[in-house]
Amino acid sequence: MPASAELLKLPFAERDVFLDHEQTPEFVRKQLKLLIKRAREQGFAIGIAHPHPVTLKVLKEMLPELRGAVLFTHASQVVALQEG
Repeated sequence: MPASAELLKLPFAERDVFLDHEQTPEFVRKQLKLLIKRAREQGFAIGIAHPHPVTLKVLKEMLPELRGAVLFTHASQVVALQEG
């Protein structure tokens, strides 16, 4: 995707963390903590996931922690940050 976007001169952003390619609660929790860490280090981070039951369960469980740690936004705003 980056090569195509660059060729077409389109702004883009890439994911930092894939949250649930292993579908266990422990793995998803670990990935969410990694996403928070990356966001703090870089100033932003993009995480992607599937709507698997385990992913949704862990997201619901960790939502208070996530809300206290990071600001949620749209991916388009992350792209704009990278352009600026």
